[in-house]
Amino acid sequence: MHFQKIEKQVKYLNQNYDLVVCAHDMDVFNTNSGESLGKFNEIISFKKVKGEISINSIFDPSLYLCPSSFLIRTEKIPETGFDTRLKYLNDFLFSVDILMKGNLGFIDEILGTYRIHENNVTSSQEAKTMGFEDALIAFSIILSKYPELFSMVKKRKIATYMDQILKSVKDGKKERAKILSRVLISEGSYIKGISAFLLANILNKDRVDKIYENRRLLKFFLKFV
Repeated sequence: MHFQKIEKQVKYLNQNYDLVVCAHDMDVFNTNSGESLGKFNEIISFKKVKGEISINSIFDPSLYLCPSSFLIRTEKIPETGFDTRLKYLNDFLFSVDILMKGNLGFIDEILGTYRIHENNVTSSQEAKTMGFEDALIAFSIILSKYPELFSMVKKRKIATYMDQILKSVKDGKKERAKILSRVLISEGSYIKGISAFLLANILNKDRVDKIYENRRLLKFFLKFV
């Protein structure tokens, strides 16, 4: 936390009574190199955050918010808290629970530091392996609680499958990528499923690496392919 972080967030919420939570930008710091890489809003998120964020925005696969930057009105905190059934996506589910009660306001100022290091939970091999399963469980929980969010969940779910298909190709598991493409088709995402199936035959590790290196191309793939 940076100096005056909480003070500034409390002031912000006191001036915006219609908002239930606020967040801010973070300095992305590489612990191993000792270097500041830039703003979380530009380095981590594919889409620049500004103004207010609604429940619809939280399902945008190109938008990332740093959960540790949140300050939530006490009365708006979900009684259930973090869902312990989820190991990696509990913060996403928690954000959905909050934003179902109102919007988030974004403070365009660095008020904290986000450290990147080799022991980051999201960087672990387990997270890369189990994160996909965790995401599917999270989507099921959201739909059981908020069935009215079906269309938003579906879009985010497709993006999650697309990401997993890319990673499968990168890991040399083309057959898995094709099977996941068929799952998309079976769930009604015909065009994207067929597109993913065809791409699974065309792409290889080097091409996938280039997609991940090109943020605009990756954003396009996850959202529109």
